[in-house]
Amino acid sequence: RLCEIYEREKRSDREITLSGGFDMQYDKRALYTRLEDKLSSSDLRFEFPIDVRELIRREDIEVQYCPFESDAIGAVHVKGEQKSGILVNYNKPAAEQRFDLAHELIHFWFHPMRTSFSFQNPQSRDRDKEWQANEGAAQLLLPYTDFIPRFVQTARYVEENHEPLEEIYDSLARFYKVLPIVVDYRARNLESEILQYLDGTPIDRVVLNHFSVRFDKTKPPKLFKTLIQKIH
Repeated sequence: RLCEIYEREKRSDREITLSGGFDMQYDKRALYTRLEDKLSSSDLRFEFPIDVRELIRREDIEVQYCPFESDAIGAVHVKGEQKSGILVNYNKPAAEQRFDLAHELIHFWFHPMRTSFSFQNPQSRDRDKEWQANEGAAQLLLPYTDFIPRFVQTARYVEENHEPLEEIYDSLARFYKVLPIVVDYRARNLESEILQYLDGTPIDRVVLNHFSVRFDKTKPPKLFKTLIQKIH
């Protein structure tokens, strides 16, 4: 049924109703706290890489896969009164689908209000809510308390073993089952927190700042060499 919705809507310029709401905008601390509260209410045992499909199943969200004509759309969350669903672009690689599922799950959890979206104009999406969904998905899949020590450890291992620096991103991408661009986004968005950790601050005492970079998964990752050099 979800694929039928996509086939019908992509031929029109009519907007469909999706999820919306949540007033935290670009506040990482507020978003992470809300996400932690949500996860703590679940009895799911968290191990890495986290099982996003299990979280979605527990929310009784139907997931279907079908081809999208536009590469700009990875997944769409449709929230109904009786049943909710996520329609995933199966032309995307599995690692990208995984992030897209987490992205749409954040919409489901934190954006209960209603907003509109057009298949003909995917750029019309609300930027604030898209940031929340991207940052929430990154925190869900690569939580900073795990990512920061692992990023530092991996960077040092690569340096000590004279491996290409690209292996830092590739190794972490394999571990978390995401694209390397997600690792790059995480490193850039957590630069201040990583530097605190390098200065000796315990990971549970790192202060989250409000700085955030824009996530564009269509661009290839560019090694954050200035940060990596500080680790060595």
